[in-house]
Formats: sequence, structure tokens, C-alpha cells
Amino acid sequence: MVRTPEGRVELDATGKKNGRGAYVHESRACWDEALKKERLARALKIEVPAGDLQTLREHAESLSAATG
Repeated sequence: MVRTPEGRVELDATGKKNGRGAYVHESRACWDEALKKERLARALKIEVPAGDLQTLREHAESLSAATG
């Protein structure tokens, strides 16, 4: 994912979007860990906007618990 210059946090499957990035393994456990206790906010050095956080949570929920 990436923090864009506009202050948004977006999924970046290509790893080529402009901005500060953070890698999260495509497993439910990794995403759950990244989204709790503001770990993602610390990594990206931004308070993740509520709408973006909801999108990231929906992505995490779409992942299988067994993926990894």
C-alpha cells in the first residue's frame, strides 16, 4: 500500500505508485496485524483517513485465513 502525496492511503499491487509505501503480505493474519494498534499509521507516518481504513479492512476481510 502507499500513502499518496495527497494524504490518501491506497492499495498498490504494482508497487509503483508515487508516495511512501508499506508492504503487507497477502494473508489475513498479516493484514489483521497491520491494521491493529495503528501499526500501519506509524509505518506510513500518517493518520489513515477513515474511508481509506475501511477500504483496507474490506480488503483484509476478503483474504482467506489460510492464505500465506
